[in-house]
Amino acid sequence: MSINPELRERAARRAKKFIEQETDFHLGFLPTEQSHPLTRNLSRDAQTSTPDAVRSILSADAELSSVARRAVASPEFDRLVSVVVTTMKTTGRICFSGCGSTGRLAVILEAMWRKAITDPGLQDKALSIMTGGERALIRSVENFEDFTEFGARQVRDAQLGTGDVLIAISEGGETSSVIGTATEALKRGCAVFFVFNNPAHLLRTCIRRSRELIDHPDVTTIDLFSGPMALSGSTRMQATTIALLVIGTAIERAHEIHFGNEPESIPGSKFINIDRYTEIVNALLQVENVRSIALLSEHEANCYRQNGLVTYFASDYLLDIFSDTTERSPTFMLPPFRPSYDNKSPAAWSFAKDPFRSALSAWKAMLGREPRGLDWNAADYSEMNAPEHMVTSPPVLDRTEIYSYLIGNEEDMERIKTSQSLAVWTSIGGDAADLRNSAQVSDSYRGKFGKHIYLTIGNRADKAHGLTNDNEHIYIGLQIPSSRVELFSHIAVKLIFNCFSTVTMARIGRISGNWMIQVSPTNKKLIDRATRIISHITGMSYSEACTELFLEIEENAAKEETAETPETESPVARVLRRHETTYKEGCEKP
Repeated sequence: MSINPELRERAARRAKKFIEQETDFHLGFLPTEQSHPLTRNLSRDAQTSTPDAVRSILSADAELSSVARRAVASPEFDRLVSVVVTTMKTTGRICFSGCGSTGRLAVILEAMWRKAITDPGLQDKALSIMTGGERALIRSVENFEDFTEFGARQVRDAQLGTGDVLIAISEGGETSSVIGTATEALKRGCAVFFVFNNPAHLLRTCIRRSRELIDHPDVTTIDLFSGPMALSGSTRMQATTIALLVIGTAIERAHEIHFGNEPESIPGSKFINIDRYTEIVNALLQVENVRSIALLSEHEANCYRQNGLVTYFASDYLLDIFSDTTERSPTFMLPPFRPSYDNKSPAAWSFAKDPFRSALSAWKAMLGREPRGLDWNAADYSEMNAPEHMVTSPPVLDRTEIYSYLIGNEEDMERIKTSQSLAVWTSIGGDAADLRNSAQVSDSYRGKFGKHIYLTIGNRADKAHGLTNDNEHIYIGLQIPSSRVELFSHIAVKLIFNCFSTVTMARIGRISGNWMIQVSPTNKKLIDRATRIISHITGMSYSEACTELFLEIEENAAKEETAETPETESPVARVLRRHETTYKEGCEKP
């Protein structure tokens, strides 16, 4: 196929600029960006033996126990607990900040805090900052993570100051916007904790913005180095799982101390939660549970192959499920969620809804408060030296926009337009069939789904798998330990949904080996990741791969000017298809 010489020249210039001027975003040396040895055959296993693919991911999750034990034994962890306890007794607040998957984690941690406490004053001590505001919970806000000033502005908007605590969570340890929240919080007199998943010594040596924060005398660092992700570079997996476990344990411990149930009187109490995590992973690795997770993945993959859509109905843990479905879009280049006023964009392949409440009520119930949007205008973006397109056309990220995403029991006819549509009724610790039967969803709407699955997670291992007409019951038997902040229910949902959603994408060809070949390079970090994926699979040099990536980006931009529907294949996958004869031995073609 002939290539327009002008496009190739433009692509070469962009690649040269990125290689020479954006070295701070060349992150292939970080363990979180590398390939996990346990899942190198993930896409092949997903095609030939779904249970084997499930086991490989859960085996990577099992490795986190030793890392979490080391973190909980550290003086930095003890300081985090102590500072949170002290702040609960004063007028200070505890703020969690993150971007992308850690931004969603930050919101989940706040929601966990709020739902564990009945006193409104103590509830409001917790808040969270997600890069781009909480519209980013729903779909990615492009480019925001590249700017430290955006994170700093969100700290100022939250009016954090002396007596407050900021827990900044960055999986890679280098996310500019998250570092911006920490740096600004330090200036304003906050106690700052920096949590990350790569070795501190590596970050200090190679990334200046990380080094400046790690070396700051007033920053307490918590190094959760946990190795590569089960899906290479996808920190929605093990990185955020261990952050949830360790930070969640600190919150729970602080609550126990504050409310008088002193855990320090129990020998080894610091490590009880790590043992409980290990028990959950081991239970998920049992044959019947592996089979259940694999079965769920197979049903979902079959739905997508037949152009159907999946809708998850859930209540108590809607935020956790919603986060997983949101993250599938940027990870696998799927259609993002769309607002109610948009009837032109394709519907998201998967979506999560509360079957008991309207969207307005569902948002408040899910978060434990009103959503927080961003109301920045052109002058704000100009003041922060934002890119010109943000100044001339500021993104709409306010609360009204958030409410336009119908996560409640409203009918969405687009989700049932084919007979292959799938409804998954999900219950944690209850019965999913009861959830469906008591839900306030209209009978006519409910009846239009082509298939219903009842997914029960909890103490239901005695139930047999079986079909009832077209309705299937899938049980994942777990003894979920009690927790003041319901930590282990959140962990169980995260492990299960991360696992089967990733295996689903592998089954339908959106992963090669354990590389996310459908990654959409919408920021500098993802441009680097996309380049490295191309280089690894084809054997090209980094420079050649970067040029080929930008060539596909340029070509697609030219096509989109006349295209009626958006591209559903990533530039990475198109490069791999174009150069399929140069694949390294052992790598799979998309």
